[in-house]
Amino acid sequence: MPKLQLKIFTSESIKFDEPVDMIIMRCVYDEVGKKSITNEIGILPGHLPFSAVLGKNGLRILNDGDERVIAVFGGVVNVQDDVVTILTEKAAWPHETESATTSHS
Repeated sequence: MPKLQLKIFTSESIKFDEPVDMIIMRCVYDEVGKKSITNEIGILPGHLPFSAVLGKNGLRILNDGDERVIAVFGGVVNVQDDVVTILTEKAAWPHETESATTSHS
């Protein structure tokens, strides 16, 4: 089965760079600057080229029957030739946000 290559770059690191089956994300603006009507969009292999602005939300990553969620704090997404590139200031896995919350208590 074909896969997408998902790449998530933050200002500090490469947060994720692996093949996946599908990505579900929430877009704030589409490529022509209008508010997204659908809000959530799913990307599968073979998707047409696409660019959008992301809001602060969970990005769902589906692969081999498993689902992982990573928090993305805004940014932009570009889809082209089965490569999904996300540029964001910050992205965090659930265990990273939980440890940050408990360390400040």
